[in-house]
Amino acid sequence: MTTATPSQENTPVNILIHVKRQLETIPIQQRSPDYTNILSQVNAYLYKYCAHTIETDLIDIDPDTSVEIEYCTTCGTTFC
Repeated sequence: MTTATPSQENTPVNILIHVKRQLETIPIQQRSPDYTNILSQVNAYLYKYCAHTIETDLIDIDPDTSVEIEYCTTCGTTFC
């Protein structure tokens, strides 16, 4: 018998992480207001219930400017 690791378990958080990834495949320009609302609700749920693993990184804004961000390596939520 194979034991699932925590990231493979069928918990609401893990399922919604997969849902979020699928929803984000649709380009922003093609998302209806209802679609955007569903994605926002998924993000709100993950923000509240994910056991976040926070990582800090730098993203380049332009060749001379970088901005530090924090994000969850589990669900992809960014923190400002």
